[in-house]
Amino acid sequence: DLKSALKTVGTTEVAAQVGASALPDRIGIFLFNDGPATVYVGPTGVTTSGATKGLPLFKNQSIYYELPDFVALFVIAGSNGNSVIIQEIA
Repeated sequence: DLKSALKTVGTTEVAAQVGASALPDRIGIFLFNDGPATVYVGPTGVTTSGATKGLPLFKNQSIYYELPDFVALFVIAGSNGNSVIIQEIA
């Protein structure tokens, strides 16, 4: 199964998943930064700098995680109005 969504990412972390919860039996998640600014990917509490800074995902860059549905992934940016395409694979 494959689910896809476009999420708006700003200065408050958002869950990097398609729906209100992860796709059941998810085996992976793909993120593509379709926005103008760098976004940062990490666990809950991820930030854009310091000790909790996430992995940077630059404009037009993508990343894939082999990540089961019980592991949460979050995205944040230093400014509002950024788009991230998210696809979950089960």
